[in-house]
Amino acid sequence: MPCNKNLMDEFKKKFKERFEQEWDPETFDWDLQSYTIAKYFSEYFDCWWDPEKFDYYGSSPYLAEYCSDHFHKWWDPDKYSWSVGSCSLATHCSEYFYSWWDPDRFNWEEASCVLAIACSDYFHVWWDPEKFNMEDYDCLVQTCSEYFTVWWDPDRFDWESKSWMLPMYAHQHFDIWWDPKRFNWEHSYYLAWHCSKFIKKWWNPKYFQQPYVIKKLFEYCRPYKHIWLPTLSLAKQ
Repeated sequence: MPCNKNLMDEFKKKFKERFEQEWDPETFDWDLQSYTIAKYFSEYFDCWWDPEKFDYYGSSPYLAEYCSDHFHKWWDPDKYSWSVGSCSLATHCSEYFYSWWDPDRFNWEEASCVLAIACSDYFHVWWDPEKFNMEDYDCLVQTCSEYFTVWWDPDRFDWESKSWMLPMYAHQHFDIWWDPKRFNWEHSYYLAWHCSKFIKKWWNPKYFQQPYVIKKLFEYCRPYKHIWLPTLSLAKQ
């Protein structure tokens, strides 16, 4: 194993030497190939980087994704393509959040979900209910549940298709979001799976008739069978 590592280190050293010898920034097609050098030669960033020649407009996301270790060398908020690169910034450069964050330039429409997933630690800095793309509301449930009381709006939530996410990711806030009239009962087994301790509040035998749903009751709500088992039996008769 050490031998293989030594060989690899020697190979990288020779490759870098060759790259430095053969690299010609004047003949390189920066307009069409900037993304390739960022993607495949990030290890030699200091050899090829030229902020005046690099195609920021079309290749910004590749800098964020493959050259994040050199963030402070290439970052320029005026040159960076926010329209196509906001997702990559949030995903790969979250550790530099305070350096790049700009709510007026960030592409909220395309990257709100990624912001919630990758930059949840900075929620109180970026959260703006007027700018956040509410089509990505489910991402908040999944990754920002600790700030649930700040962003939760039952009228904006997609109860029809996303009800299952509430018991799965925000069960600790059950008393805040629970609404038996809005909750999609086709997702009832998630209640049994993740919200068993609240069974007195959500239990309704008519929504627990399917075998796979009843199985969840036996798996996760056994300590409360005195509540659901008698009424379940009556409902099946």
